[in-house]
Amino acid sequence: MQVRDFREEARERHEPMQKAAEALKHAAAETGADRVGEMADALEDVSTALTAHIALTEGQDGTHADLLAAAPRLANDIGLLTKDHEDMEILIDTTRVVLRSPPDQQVIDEHVNRLLDQIARHRLRDADMVYEAYQVDIGGQA
Repeated sequence: MQVRDFREEARERHEPMQKAAEALKHAAAETGADRVGEMADALEDVSTALTAHIALTEGQDGTHADLLAAAPRLANDIGLLTKDHEDMEILIDTTRVVLRSPPDQQVIDEHVNRLLDQIARHRLRDADMVYEAYQVDIGGQA
């Protein structure tokens, strides 16, 4: 029987979203005339990566179901991760609207930074949950 490495799986399922977030961060740091266009393109990559991430984690055959089977006590944590997904989808949608509006750099930067922060917090929360699910407490050590 092969033992699954959920920590490695967590890294793998977050990698595309992390790369897309880095591209968005880079586009946001640009100062050129096409900054907004580059940010819009990068935002679509984040959206695509998030959609793929959700498909891997949620649902009957997703990683969340496997983690729940291994550690039912993490149901609340899994619920928070699912809520993160919803929040990120909303942030992506509102950032799309802001990018299509007359350019107000401060508002654009606030939306992009909020999304990037949410992605970073989500990765940490996911990593913490996977660690908690498979942490072995054997006790009695001096």
